[in-house]
Amino acid sequence: MMTGHHFRMMLRAELSNRLRTFLSLLSTAIAIASLTLMLALNRGAELELRAASSKAGDNVITVKAGLIAARAGREPSGGWFPSTRLRAADIVALRERVGEAATIVPVAESTLRVRWNGRAVSTAIRGVGTQYLEARHFEIARGRWLTVEDEREQRRVAVIGRSTAKRLAGAADMVGATVLIGNVPFEVVGELDEKGLSGEGANEDDQILVPLSTAMKRLERRDYFTSLLIVPAENRAWTLSSQELRDLLRSQHRLPAGVRDDFDVFYPVREEGARRVHREFLQALSKTFALITIVISGCGIFAVMYLATNERVPEIGLRIAVGAIRRDIAVLFLMEACLLAGAGGLLGIALGAAAIAILQSITDWTMSYSAAGLALPWVASVVLGLGCGLTPAIRASRLNPVQALNSD
Repeated sequence: MMTGHHFRMMLRAELSNRLRTFLSLLSTAIAIASLTLMLALNRGAELELRAASSKAGDNVITVKAGLIAARAGREPSGGWFPSTRLRAADIVALRERVGEAATIVPVAESTLRVRWNGRAVSTAIRGVGTQYLEARHFEIARGRWLTVEDEREQRRVAVIGRSTAKRLAGAADMVGATVLIGNVPFEVVGELDEKGLSGEGANEDDQILVPLSTAMKRLERRDYFTSLLIVPAENRAWTLSSQELRDLLRSQHRLPAGVRDDFDVFYPVREEGARRVHREFLQALSKTFALITIVISGCGIFAVMYLATNERVPEIGLRIAVGAIRRDIAVLFLMEACLLAGAGGLLGIALGAAAIAILQSITDWTMSYSAAGLALPWVASVVLGLGCGLTPAIRASRLNPVQALNSD
């Protein structure tokens, strides 16, 4: 049993060679501090990846109108043109198939000239429903979002993207301004928060969003959509495979076998796969770094304890001669190794926390740690002390007392 007397003996033994003890503590502290810092960086990177995935709305399955060949005499130029067969009936069929397992958001997109205060730009005009904002994870920076009343009454209101607003008005606030989209006046009722590039590389901030009914009746006079966004519900199982989705739409469009699809389906597999690769790389890097630091620290503790057993051979012989059993000798040295590792671990956690605070203050890196995250390196240091102190402790307990007492 460990008593206060044994603890004082361990402290006396460690303080008898302050330089060696200090170097052992320092090596362990540096290793544990590096491990703490690496864990905080890795967790911060994980949070950044999750935030980027959530912000991009990469759980959205997109069905786009595909290119189809022009029939003879239909298009003067021949070639290929976008399909016009993505219609409301497709939404009805999809909703019957998936029920409440997904939200389906139609989009009617075109590129039109937008004019305001003597300036004119070409940008994407998207007719969308009220669910589009949540489906694509956009946020409103100023003003408001489109309402059900806007959609029902075909109001000429618009929410402008940040890039488009800058091109038209610079730093001026455009909420409340009236812009001409094509030749139709629209009141800007809101401005989107900046988002950046989509997974396909498109500028998400260069667009103007208007009510779907307004875009289809007042701007383009169309009865078809350019795309459908399918957003699987988080609390319900998505059971429609890519092949089943394709077969359903082909049946809706009455496409015979051998005729290519007049739509394209995009699943967020590529983006999610890339993020998974990044996460796995970070985890592998963290594990490798942790292994290297633990090995280096373990070598230091092993070397210190090995030297200690060599220097204290007469003391070991005396202890055995006065009645100490071999287990007591092994436990004594094993506890000394744990004391060194535990103290070095505490010092390393303090150094690691200080390094994290300094880096957060001088950089924009995302770093995250918790009490459990700080406890893990310390537990690792204690286990390290047990493992690396075991061999020297067993060696000390097996010394011949007579030879030990006769040694210098």
